[in-house]
Formats: sequence, C-alpha cells, structure tokens
Amino acid sequence: MSRTFAIPAVLLLITSGWLSAEPLSSVDRMELIERLNTLRDEARSHAIGRFDGASEAFREGMQSGEAATALYLKCVEKVDFIERDRKASDFRDWRKRHDDRLDDEAHALALRHQLRWTVLTMKAAGSPDKAYSLANEALGMLDSIYQVPAELRPHTGVLAQSVSSTYFARAYGLTGYKVPDWPMSPLEKTQRGIRVDGPFQKLIFPALREKRDFAGLRAAWQKRIKFEELAAGFWSSEPIDKKNPGMTEAREKFLIETKPKLDWQMEADLFAAGDERVAAINMLKHLQDNLTHTDARDWEAQFRELVNPPAAAPDPG
Repeated sequence: MSRTFAIPAVLLLITSGWLSAEPLSSVDRMELIERLNTLRDEARSHAIGRFDGASEAFREGMQSGEAATALYLKCVEKVDFIERDRKASDFRDWRKRHDDRLDDEAHALALRHQLRWTVLTMKAAGSPDKAYSLANEALGMLDSIYQVPAELRPHTGVLAQSVSSTYFARAYGLTGYKVPDWPMSPLEKTQRGIRVDGPFQKLIFPALREKRDFAGLRAAWQKRIKFEELAAGFWSSEPIDKKNPGMTEAREKFLIETKPKLDWQMEADLFAAGDERVAAINMLKHLQDNLTHTDARDWEAQFRELVNPPAAAPDPG
C-alpha cells in the first residue's frame, strides 16, 4: 500500500504564490529536511525492493541453461518490444531469426555466467566496504569460465559486457548502479584483444594482499597467467586448428614474450606484499632462465634495487 505524506506548509505557500521574498524560518528548514529524509527513505525502500526482486529472478535463471535463456527472452521482449510498443509478432519474428543462437548451449552457459557475475556485483553494491570478501567467489566463477574456453569462444562478447548494461539489468531497472573499483564484467574486450586481468587487479589481488595471504596470492597470480594463456589460445582472432585446438600463434607468442613478463610481475608483487625471501630466490632463478629476454636488463636493475635499496639521505639536522 502506498503512503501519502503531508506537504510542508512552506511548500504550499511557495507553490500558491503567497510567499514574498523572505528567508527560510527555522520551522521551514525543519519541515524541508524532514521531507528530504522521507524522500530518501522512500528511494532506499524502492531500490531494496527492486534489488530483491531482480536477485530472486537472476538466481532462478542461473540454475540451468534453459532457465537463463527463458529469462533472457523475457527481458529482451520487455526492453525491445513491450516498452517500445512493438507488436508481439515482431518479437516472434526476432526470435525465429535468432533461433540458432538461442538454442546454443554455449550461449546459454555464457548467459548463466553473466547472471552469476550480476548477482555478485549486486552483493558488492549492497556492501561496498565488504567487496573484498567476495574475492574467492569471483575466482571460483572465473575458474568455471576458463574450464571451457573453446565452447565460450563465440560468446566472449556476453562475458565482456558490463553487467549494468545487459538486457537483465535494463529489464529490472539496474542500469544505474556502480561499485567503486569493481570489475563490472569477468573479462574485457579491447582493440588489442581480450583482457582477463580486471577481476584480479581490482578485486582478487588486493583482497589477498590485505590478508597477507602469500600462498593464495601466488596461486591467484598463477591462475591469472594460465587464463591469459587460454585466452591467447582460444579467444584470439586466429582460426582454431581442430587437430590441435588452442595452439595458435598468439599463444606461442604469449609463452615466449608475455608469460615471462607476468611471471616477473608476480614475484615483484609478492616481494612488495611481504614475501621477500621466497620472491627474491624466484626472481634470481627467473633471471637465470630468461637471460635473452628483451626485458632481462630491466629485471636485473629492478632486482638490484629491491635487494639493495639506495641508502636514505642523511638527516640535514
């Protein structure tokens, strides 16, 4: 049941044109503040109700590919057809034209991942100060995505779409919500290709550094590097070799050029986080194993500075 509220007397006077140019009285200010607080509470209540309804629908859609596709169709129909006063026959025609994609199990899987990331983001939006507590859940979702990179190759656009701009978000009025320093999608598409580092840099690594969980941080780095390799092998623009899937020129280039750089970044990060001894030993071995790499000299200079930092300038006093 909707509630009605008395309009402050000061507003009645203003809207009626009875009030001359005078400053607000203390009573006027109190009434206006009270009304503002009421509006704020109404907005919060409305937002919570919208979030709860969306969360329930999204969780149901996550349960199976069939459920995800059914929810997707419902949202497309609402956003692109019902809200635009288009005919039901137009929606049926659209659906027939997209039958192949809508019947694709991999597309349904991508939608389920999109829903899962949406629900995770909604959790973070509800408690931004506790976002780091969702790092393990996010890592588990990424594991699920990269278990089947070949199947998801045609649907990386779904996985790279910000969860605040999807049909799910648009249909449920969630396009405006954002979470500071939060990855709004599990991966990102750029002109240079697909990037997988967003969730790691914004969420997973910071959470593990904060806990000083060095073993967890190293394991997360290793997963990030493996995911980068899989993306290079399966999600580059090169055609997939059916006899040797995943072994592309992009993957070979990654293994030769990029992986050593990421391995070094991992050790430097762990050194900075506090795991100095183990990281230093690994960095020295890394230098020995990659003497001919184009970045070897820079790594050596960085390593010298880490293990033998310049002496602090003497106090002039």
